[in-house]
Amino acid sequence: MKGKDLLRAWIYHLVLCSLDSDISTLNTLLVCTDKSAKFNPVEKSIDELAALLDLYREGLSRPLRFFTDLSNEFAEQTHIMGKGKKDAGRIVEKKWHGSYYARGVSKDPYYDLCFRNTSMDDIFNDSFIKNSESVFLPLFNHLSES
Repeated sequence: MKGKDLLRAWIYHLVLCSLDSDISTLNTLLVCTDKSAKFNPVEKSIDELAALLDLYREGLSRPLRFFTDLSNEFAEQTHIMGKGKKDAGRIVEKKWHGSYYARGVSKDPYYDLCFRNTSMDDIFNDSFIKNSESVFLPLFNHLSES
């Protein structure tokens, strides 16, 4: 289960919740090869969708400090695993660079184009933290392992 899978299912779930007036029975089940998760009903789904759209609009005007899998990893490390932001930042930075065994996220041609001459401190800055938390914390609040 990757961050992009979670985010896609979350958006579909928010749309589903925004279409029905009785959300008490609306759940979304995401099943992946390694695990599954269930999204519980969201009362203010339209507000959550609006927040995601605002972030999307911002990303249309300039490179956004948001990388789906890395942002998910950062939010998970800090808010679920209880690690500090510096420790989570080091984990994310390692995934950005990659290793001999795993290709780094920075090797993605689109990310490379946008951030090739940017320092690590400028990529994983307060904006990255804010964007990661604003997308994934509401998602985590409505997520339960199934």
